[in-house]
Amino acid sequence: MAYPVTETTVPKTARDLSRDAAFGWHTWSWARLQAKKGKSKAWLYYFDQHPEYPEDSPRFGYGSPHGQEVAYVFMHLDKSKPETTESDLEISEAMGTYWTNFAKYGDPNGNGMPVWNSFSDENPEVMYFSQTPKPGPVPSAESLKVLDNYFRWRLTPEGEAWANESK
Repeated sequence: MAYPVTETTVPKTARDLSRDAAFGWHTWSWARLQAKKGKSKAWLYYFDQHPEYPEDSPRFGYGSPHGQEVAYVFMHLDKSKPETTESDLEISEAMGTYWTNFAKYGDPNGNGMPVWNSFSDENPEVMYFSQTPKPGPVPSAESLKVLDNYFRWRLTPEGEAWANESK
C-alpha cells in the first residue's frame, strides 16, 4: 500500500501524500525525464534537516517545510540562535559547496565532499541533506510509482471521464 493508514499513522501518511503529490512526484518525474531526454545530467536531493521532536510534541514526525533549504543553500543560518546545531552548519556548508560547484562546473561534486551521483532510472539515487549529507535511495519510491500510475491513468479516456463525472 502506497500510503498505509493505521490508528497512529493517519497524520504522517496524510503529510507524506501531500508532500509527494505537491512536490515529490513532480520533482522525481522531472529528474527522470531530464535523465532520459535532456542534454545534461540530473541530480536529485531530499532535504529533511529538522530538530527531532519528542513523541509528545505536536511536531513529532514532521519533516522540513517547503523552502526551508534556501537558507541552508545560501549559508544564511543565524549562528547566534541556540537552535542552530553543528549539523545545521554542516548541511549548510555542504549545500553551499554543492550548489556553487554546480553553478561553476555543471556538476555538484568536488574534493572532500560525499559523491553525489547523477540521477536516472538506472541509478535512482538522491543526496540526502538530513543531519549529514549522504547518498541514498529515492524516498518513498514505491509511493511515487503509485502516483505516477495514477497520473498516467488520469490522462486516459477512462480517467478523463471519471474526472468529468466527479465535477
